Amino acid sequence: MGAEKDHEEEDGSSSTEVDQEDQEEEELEESGPINTAPQENENENNDGGFTFSKSWAIDKAHVPIYTGGKISPLYLKKSSDDVLSCMILPVDGDLVVVDAQRGTKLGSVRERTDTNEDDEDDEGLDRDAITAYALSSSNSLVTCSRNHLMQQYEIKLVQDNDDNNNDTVQVTLQKTWGRSGHSLPVTEMEFHTSGTFVATASIDGTCRIFDARPGHVTHIYRPIAGGESGRHGVSSIAWMKDTTHLVIAIGRDDGSIAIHDLRDQDMKRVVVTREHMGAVTSMNWWWKQPQADNNNNNTKAASFYPTMFVTAARDAVVNVWRISDKPNEEKKKGKKNKKSKKQQASIDNTLGAPMYQRISTHPVYEQVEGMALLPSGSDDDDHAVMNIATAGSNGVVRLWSYTEVSNERAEKPALTLKAEQQASQAYGKDRGGYLGMYVMNMPTDSTSNTDEDEDDDDDGDDWNASRKTNNQLVVADAEHCLSFLLLRGDQQNEEESALSTARTIVGFNDEILDLKMIPSSSSPTKAATQVVVATNSAQVRIFDLDTFSCHTLDGHTATVLCVDVSPCGRFIATCGKDNRMCLWHTDTKQCIATAVGHTEAVGATALSRKKGLYDVGGKAAKNGGGAFAVTVSLDRTLKRWNLPGSSELEKRARGDQEALSLAAAFSSRAHEKDINLVSIAPNDSLVATGSQDKCAKLWKSTDLSLLATLRGHRRGVWDVQFSPFDRVVATASGDRSIRLWSLGDYSCVRTFQGHVASVLRVRFLNGGLQLLSSGADGLVKLWTIRTNECEATMDGHSDKVWALDVAPVGKTMITGGADSKLLVWKDTTKVTEDAKQAEREEAFLMDQRLANHLRHKEFGQALDIALTIDKPRLTLKVLTSIIETELKANRSPIKCLQQYVPTWSMERVVQVLQYCRDWNTRARNSDVAMTVVRAIVSAIPADELGANESVGMILAGVTPYAERHFDRLDGLLANSYLLDFALFAMGSLETTEEDDDFATWEASSKLVLPPAHVDDAEVPDSRSSSGSSDGSSNRGGNKSDSSSDDDSDGSD
Repeated sequence: MGAEKDHEEEDGSSSTEVDQEDQEEEELEESGPINTAPQENENENNDGGFTFSKSWAIDKAHVPIYTGGKISPLYLKKSSDDVLSCMILPVDGDLVVVDAQRGTKLGSVRERTDTNEDDEDDEGLDRDAITAYALSSSNSLVTCSRNHLMQQYEIKLVQDNDDNNNDTVQVTLQKTWGRSGHSLPVTEMEFHTSGTFVATASIDGTCRIFDARPGHVTHIYRPIAGGESGRHGVSSIAWMKDTTHLVIAIGRDDGSIAIHDLRDQDMKRVVVTREHMGAVTSMNWWWKQPQADNNNNNTKAASFYPTMFVTAARDAVVNVWRISDKPNEEKKKGKKNKKSKKQQASIDNTLGAPMYQRISTHPVYEQVEGMALLPSGSDDDDHAVMNIATAGSNGVVRLWSYTEVSNERAEKPALTLKAEQQASQAYGKDRGGYLGMYVMNMPTDSTSNTDEDEDDDDDGDDWNASRKTNNQLVVADAEHCLSFLLLRGDQQNEEESALSTARTIVGFNDEILDLKMIPSSSSPTKAATQVVVATNSAQVRIFDLDTFSCHTLDGHTATVLCVDVSPCGRFIATCGKDNRMCLWHTDTKQCIATAVGHTEAVGATALSRKKGLYDVGGKAAKNGGGAFAVTVSLDRTLKRWNLPGSSELEKRARGDQEALSLAAAFSSRAHEKDINLVSIAPNDSLVATGSQDKCAKLWKSTDLSLLATLRGHRRGVWDVQFSPFDRVVATASGDRSIRLWSLGDYSCVRTFQGHVASVLRVRFLNGGLQLLSSGADGLVKLWTIRTNECEATMDGHSDKVWALDVAPVGKTMITGGADSKLLVWKDTTKVTEDAKQAEREEAFLMDQRLANHLRHKEFGQALDIALTIDKPRLTLKVLTSIIETELKANRSPIKCLQQYVPTWSMERVVQVLQYCRDWNTRARNSDVAMTVVRAIVSAIPADELGANESVGMILAGVTPYAERHFDRLDGLLANSYLLDFALFAMGSLETTEEDDDFATWEASSKLVLPPAHVDDAEVPDSRSSSGSSDGSSNRGGNKSDSSSDDDSDGSD
């Protein structure tokens, strides 16, 4: 935790596989219950059992939205009578648009336009990081990055039609202006009220004026020669809030202020002052509205003009200047007035320049980081009330009233303190104070203006006019939290006094170390709406899960490491590096008890889990019969602290009594290394601890005597949790595994492996049937205990997930990590299964309808269905059927397809072309693809197709394959002529007269076959005699006879 958690970085090897035989499963199932309290009804199915969770999704997210810098109000019009109040906040080199009411991120500038993913060559610096920005009244945004590139963006609101407050903001790059021209980074930018000019200021001491329409430089203001205006960097700039005046004030780090008029080309009307001794942080003109001439009814006379100039700096003073266009009347009369001469010292009185006469200097005893001039409703001719709000290093916002006296004989004007932020709500000086202050106009309720017609107070309290416009002060503290302060409190509600905190938006949580959901104290079945979070800070933050507004618990003096909440939701326990544990009341946010006794940082704490024990008080509570808390520390000890009854705690929460000091009832040396966590069983009988010594130990809660030691992990144990029903305990370790231990014989009955880094947190889910775990790999995994399988892996964090908790009522999970993200997850199992079932049913119906249309050869309806359900294969089948049918009927398929193309929208045309591009990659589908493409390009004009960027990109992918198929067909056609040539060379294949004569001769000729062969063994011995006697009959014998005679002669 904080620094203590760094040793988890070592990669742990996989733990030894645990035997998972059926005997161990039966042992787990036969274990008796610890807590038989009924669970929520929505977790139960029709059979009375728990439903298994399969999937989770992020429902809400609190991400870093502010890391310091200028804050600009942004008002986006939703309708004619509805405006969305937003803020533009800088965060890590980017600009985000945040809903000022809910504190949720609506959009960002670099989210879609940043292409610089590799910054290795930038020496660790992001060259595209935005260093300054300016917002015009027309919501035009101009930014300047670290590489001096200036870009202009347009901000548009994208409304959610479902009315679920899911509006988003789209930031579109309009044009790039080029480089700023400064030699050092730009730190300040401001738009003129007219929106025509924008000023940039840098730490190089120069200020440049740009014309926003063409985006080029019109003026460059450098320090005046001679050093009168200083050569230090520019710390602040301010335009005169008037469209008719082009006047800008430039404040520098050396306390000098230079006031320039853009129409003064010869630099003859420059006003330079050096009355501050520190960097100028705020400057503003104050405007007085004179009364119109009632006699002449001249309304044009009632014009606005500046009469005062107010400056504040880090020299802890506020200077007020009187502006006059005429020379000093006393000088004209020649009167000697030493006082007036001193007041005008170090002021450039060049002829023609306006007179800026410092009339008062008021110490505020803090470095002023933010100043605002608030609206005033005074119409008095002699007195004009100016209300000033200041915030600075002391961490307290104060309201001052300044009265300008036109009568020189009157008393010297001075600042009068009107209101001051309450000490309990102020940020304070010790933690760094406030770094800026701004004015926001927030939407009002219909019932908020019931007192508009009331008369003003007699004491000159005219700043209540800000109540009618519902202006609020926004102050940014050193921990990047934005507090919204009411300028006028409700007199009927004492808690809502002037400068009371309406809400707080956390801009940056830093590293989230632990969190717990706060159960509803009014109804046990009501879902939790708050979560208490411990970050790398001494503050404990309580977030509203609906709006992410925040309340803080201030009492620790060092980083808070762990938090826990009582099961009744009325008490919160926190512990940290200040070696103590604090007990807080949830409703009043007051510290009601402290436990001091550890010698080193308290790393973890836990409160007893039985609700009824918190009502036990008196001697029974002192003797250990009531609620209790346990703590573990880096001093390797485990301590038990008995708590008094809730009646005693409620008295201290509602009254003004000091926090109760608790005494340790029992103490035990628990482990040999740092203890990471402590947990209490649902029936308060056992206490479990996990340590870096690779062991988890079980203790009796009554006297902290050791009951058992659970050994088996190969790395330190980061979490230990009891099952809400079964007699088992789960441990999470740095060896990347989760183990399930039986409380019967203290043996390991399950091992879950799947994380690639240390497992930091584990929680039981659905009555102990499933587990949720988070690890240093930024993943959250869902496990089913019976099957030992990981059901789902949720990826929402980019760094270690230190904190994990599950709502006791409702299927909600909250995670927090080192990436400063606070994510709210919802169980989407039922929604996902219903959606899949609906998709299956819809697909089945569509397939049946498609088959019916094809059977009846209703190709138009079939094609529409195939395209609607986005099935490329079915679409190809329908188009093939259309083409084949047309070809069989000796009709042109292109003309048939041209009848369907005009009925398609351009999105449908793009869809079909994408199909054709994919089909065209295969030769057997290329004919269909190219036929459809030809039908489209011939039915739709070329200018309409060219207007769509997607069409050109798709056709660019069709062309290469089309050329390849054309070359293939052209080659086949050329090869077919080779066959004709070969046949011609072989001779003609037609029938001639010679062929007919041969056929006639063949038909008339008698076929004479040779005699059958006679075997020599079958010839009789009288062959020679018979041959001689028959010799006369063989006249004219054939060749065979003669050959036989020759053979016989040879044998003789």
